[in-house]
Amino acid sequence: MPAPGYTPAAIAYRPGRPASSVPGRLVLGLVVGLMLGTVATPGCGKRRPRRIPVSGTVTFQDLPVTEGEVTFFSQATGFASVGVLDETGQFAIREGLPADRYVVAVAPPSPQVAAGAPTATPAKEYPNIPPQYRSVTTSPLQADLDERNHEFTFPLTAR
Repeated sequence: MPAPGYTPAAIAYRPGRPASSVPGRLVLGLVVGLMLGTVATPGCGKRRPRRIPVSGTVTFQDLPVTEGEVTFFSQATGFASVGVLDETGQFAIREGLPADRYVVAVAPPSPQVAAGAPTATPAKEYPNIPPQYRSVTTSPLQADLDERNHEFTFPLTAR
């Protein structure tokens, strides 16, 4: 049996003690906790570098390279992105790249083979993409990307 004078209202309000002290402390604790969590969360204050859309043209002996992939690779950060060549020899990396110096490789298109499917036809040759351009470790092509320089022309040559 409850003590005489016991009611929920009697517990919530006692003379000399504000009625909202328990809920007030709870709200204050939540607000302070959220503020500390926002300030102390690692990485949340870091801004991603601005990305610059990249585009350009690849040619071989003054003719457009109409099939292939153009890879931009930053040796400083390890960041890489790929653009696909179209029938005019042009590519675009619309999601953009951070300003940096990039090694650029031009490679034949990646083969589209279903998993487990036999390859019935021999691999297509791409004589318009000389071997030295096909890897970021051997390609002599470079691009210094910034706000003013974001369109590039890469004329490939035979050795």
